[in-house]
Amino acid sequence: MVPGRPRDYLHAHPSRPVLIVEVAGDWKYDSVRLLRRNAVVTPLAAPRARIRVAQILP
Repeated sequence: MVPGRPRDYLHAHPSRPVLIVEVAGDWKYDSVRLLRRNAVVTPLAAPRARIRVAQILP
């Protein structure tokens, strides 16, 4: 997670990401998703858990 908007990084990668989450078993990405602060994620290891993206942002 990085501050700003996706278009802020059109010419260069962010130099200081706040959080990086990798979800790939074999280093191949099937899809990439941009989640907003109000989005909710569910960990595979705890399918009943619901975590708001805003809770894991600084």
